Amino acid sequence: MKKIAYIFLGFAICINLVSCQTPSQKFLNEYRVFAENFILSHESYTATDWEVAAVEYSSLRDQYGLYRMDLTQEERSYIDAINAKINAAFIRHKGTNAASEIESLFKETIGTINELLEN
Repeated sequence: MKKIAYIFLGFAICINLVSCQTPSQKFLNEYRVFAENFILSHESYTATDWEVAAVEYSSLRDQYGLYRMDLTQEERSYIDAINAKINAAFIRHKGTNAASEIESLFKETIGTINELLEN
C-alpha cells in the first residue's frame, strides 16, 4: 500500500512541477515542439500547411520578443540557430513558388503571343 502511495505522490509532484512552469518555459516548450515538427516535415507541406506554419511561426516570433530576456543564453542561442533554419526553409519555399509562378506566367504569355500571331 505504501508503494502505491509513493507512486501517487511522485506522480502528483511531477504534475505539479510541469504545471508550475514559468511563461517563458512554456513558450520554450511550445517553440521546441513547433520547430522539431517543422524541421522534420516541412518538405512535404502543402500550400495550406505553409500558411498555417507561417501564422504559428509569426506568433512564436512575437512571443520570443516578450520572453527573450527571461531565457538563458543557451536557450536564446538554440532559438536563434533554429530560427535560421526555419527562415531558410521559408525562403526556399517562397523562391520555389516564385519560380513556378514566373514559369507559368511565361507560358501564358507565349501562348497569348502565339494566338495573336495566328490571327
